[in-house]
Amino acid sequence: MDEKTVLKRLKENSVAPKGSLYAGDDAAFLKDLNGTYITTDTVVENVHFYRNIFSNYDLAYRAIGTALSDLAAMGAVPKYILVALGLPTDFKISGFLKEIAEVAKNFNVVSVGGDISNSTHIFVNVTCIGVDASASDLKLLHQKRSKHGKDNPNKSDNFNLRSALKPGQLIFATGQCGLSHKGFEIAKILHESDNPQVLADIFRTHVKDQGSGSDSKQIAVNESQQNIPISKADRDDLRFKKSCMLVKGAARYMTRFEKDSLNRYLRPEPRLKEGILIRAAGATAMTDISDSLAISLNDFAYDSQMGIAIEALPLTHELTIDQTLYGGEDYELLFSIDEDKVDNLLSLFGRNNLRAPIYIGRSDAKSRAVRMGSRTIKSRGYGHKFK
Repeated sequence: MDEKTVLKRLKENSVAPKGSLYAGDDAAFLKDLNGTYITTDTVVENVHFYRNIFSNYDLAYRAIGTALSDLAAMGAVPKYILVALGLPTDFKISGFLKEIAEVAKNFNVVSVGGDISNSTHIFVNVTCIGVDASASDLKLLHQKRSKHGKDNPNKSDNFNLRSALKPGQLIFATGQCGLSHKGFEIAKILHESDNPQVLADIFRTHVKDQGSGSDSKQIAVNESQQNIPISKADRDDLRFKKSCMLVKGAARYMTRFEKDSLNRYLRPEPRLKEGILIRAAGATAMTDISDSLAISLNDFAYDSQMGIAIEALPLTHELTIDQTLYGGEDYELLFSIDEDKVDNLLSLFGRNNLRAPIYIGRSDAKSRAVRMGSRTIKSRGYGHKFK
C-alpha cells in the first residue's frame, strides 16, 4: 500500500463538518475552531536525512520548513508549531533545542509545545497551526484593496485545493524543480564516503552522460563536471556557516549550482509569502511540490478529473528532463490561475521583489492525463510504501 492509498483511507474514515476540510489536501481547515489551518510533517533519519550530513541547524530547518510548506500551499499564515522528537540516548539535545528556537524565529512562528521519546533513530515531527491572511497581512504585501474596501480575497471559503483546476487555466510553479534531488545525490555521496575530497574526485575528473531518459536529445554538459577553478567567493559561501564540517569541507569543491542544489536539499524553503499572494491573485488549485513535479501535476489532473498539457517545462543545462519531472522535495508551489488574472499576479510578485513564477502549461478539459507532447507523464517520484 502506498502513501496516497493510506491518506485516501484516512479521508474515507473522516467526515468534515460543513465549511471544514480534513484529509486530502495539504492542510486541514477547521471552521469550528475559528478558521484554523493545521498540518503535520515528519523527517526520519536514513529516510529523509543522514546524521553525518545534517547539523542541528540543518535538521531543524528541514523539519520546520517542510511542515510550513503545507500551510504555504493553502495560502495561510503560520502562527504556531509543536515539535515531537524521537532521539537516541547519546544525542546532545540542548544545542538542537536552541536551533529549533532560532529557525522558528526565522519563520516568525512560536513553538508552543511538543513531546520527546527515546528512539533508535532520530525523527522530528512538526505540527503547524495557521490562519487566513488578514487585511494587515495583505497590506504589508502591497495587496490592493477591493473596490468595496472590505473584502479579503484570502477568506476561508476561497480554498486552493488540488481538485480546483478549471478548464483553460494556466499552470505555474514558483521555482525550478529537480534541484533538491541533485542535492540529495551530492549528500548521498558525502554520506557514503564521509570525505569532502570525494566530490573533487567525482565532479572534476570526468563527464557523466546527461541524457534525458526517454528523450534522445542530449542535455548540455553540467559545468560542475568540468575541470574548472572554484572562486574564493564560492569557497567561502556563508550559507553553510552553520552546517556540519563534512558539508563545509565539501563546499570548497563545489560550483555554485552544486551548492544551490545541496542547500535546497538541506534547507527547503517554504514559499509562504508566495502562497498568500497567489491566493490573493485568484488562483484556484494549489499544492506544494513535495514528492515530485510529475506527482503534483497528476494530483491536479486526478482530483480535478481533467488533463494537463505541459508546454514549457523549465530546464537548465545542469538537469535532465527526468530529474526535473521526477526529483522530489523541491517544496515549490504548483498552482493554476485564469489567464486574465496573470498580469495582476505578476504585478504582486514584482512589487514584493519575488521571482516571477515559471509557466508550465495549461489544463485540458478533453483529457484526463498529463502529457508533454506525445509523452504521457506518469505519477512517479518520491513515495513511501507499506504493507
